[in-house]
Amino acid sequence: MIHWKLPSFFQFFLYYFVVQFVLGQPALTRLLSPLVPSPWWFLLGSWGVLFACLAGRMPGLLSLDGLQVSDLGRIWPIKRNDVFVGLCSGIGIYLFKEGFYRVVHPLVSGSMGNAPLTQAFRFLGNTPWDHAGFLASVGILGPLAEEIVFSAYALASMERAWGKTPPRTAAYVLVASVLFSAMHQAGHVLYSLGYLMTGILFRLVYARYRSLPAAFLAHAAANLLGELP
Repeated sequence: MIHWKLPSFFQFFLYYFVVQFVLGQPALTRLLSPLVPSPWWFLLGSWGVLFACLAGRMPGLLSLDGLQVSDLGRIWPIKRNDVFVGLCSGIGIYLFKEGFYRVVHPLVSGSMGNAPLTQAFRFLGNTPWDHAGFLASVGILGPLAEEIVFSAYALASMERAWGKTPPRTAAYVLVASVLFSAMHQAGHVLYSLGYLMTGILFRLVYARYRSLPAAFLAHAAANLLGELP
């Protein structure tokens, strides 16, 4: 029987969305970027602020669902199977994503869409500092935060509130992926659809193995492969 209690994940998502939206504003990045060696290092600082906010807010919200950090799946140690599953899944998701964007990109030519990511942030520069900050952001901090929030926390929160069965978990994967797509503010419905489909694939990796390292490695590999020249 489903108890219609709203999972704390939805409150957390609103909090996460506001913080991410404010810190990710290009105008704010342009304004403060002269203060650091590279604009991308400002974004890394933004990620640091975001992680601090999440660390301060998540424990209290977890307790609303009767959850503990241990309910967010296996976090440590990283096993050999995590690396294998994560990298293989990441390569597969990258190939799917590349194929999808190759099809839809000509359809939205001239759009302000956010795919590929390098086009949206081209104003951030082309120095080694820029590349280092960019890769750390899209290859480490972004995937880590998003898998914690949209895979581990989202599924644990909804499963605790509404029950855990394969059909329900599949529905939770879809809900979390819709919010994952909305958070990216892709700028065009086709790009949003791309984020939705890749989000579903990332969530499925976590739902199948309940391993945060595997989900993180899949997400990081897909992102980094997408930025190869």
